[in-house]
Amino acid sequence: MNRVKGVKLSTATVADIPAMMEVEQRCETAPHWTKAQYERLFSANRHAGDEYLVLVAEKDSEVQTHHEPDQQTSSMLGLLVAHRVHTDWELENVVVKADFRRKGIASKLFGELLRHARETGSEAVFLEVRDSNDSARAAYGKWGFSEVGRRKSYYSNPIEDAVLYRFSLR
Repeated sequence: MNRVKGVKLSTATVADIPAMMEVEQRCETAPHWTKAQYERLFSANRHAGDEYLVLVAEKDSEVQTHHEPDQQTSSMLGLLVAHRVHTDWELENVVVKADFRRKGIASKLFGELLRHARETGSEAVFLEVRDSNDSARAAYGKWGFSEVGRRKSYYSNPIEDAVLYRFSLR
């Protein structure tokens, strides 16, 4: 997978769940999944035909880095979860640690999703995001997503609309 400026991308395993949960729990705007929800991503008991792409971005141990502000024990910097729905993909979650945002990590994760989606013959990638999540919405626009609709009062705590986006692969 991709190696960029001291960051490597890899396919997540069940052993990554604690670090994935740590990363997303520290992000206020991320969906906060339970351990059981993460475990289902790797479960052999999923519905037939379910396909997930679960990627993690980590510090590359082969690259010497200078002192970084994030001193947590986990080398995980970010994660991405996508689910294949028929012939398309839905981006369910993308999170990067606060100290490492705006460094291209989410873009690299998204690029790997696009590569995988194209390899599987998909036509589009979809996602939904809180209306108030301006930074995510700006990133999705930068990546080439188009706003295609809304779901009224979709989110709770607080109640808020979801904005639907589509990225065409063709």
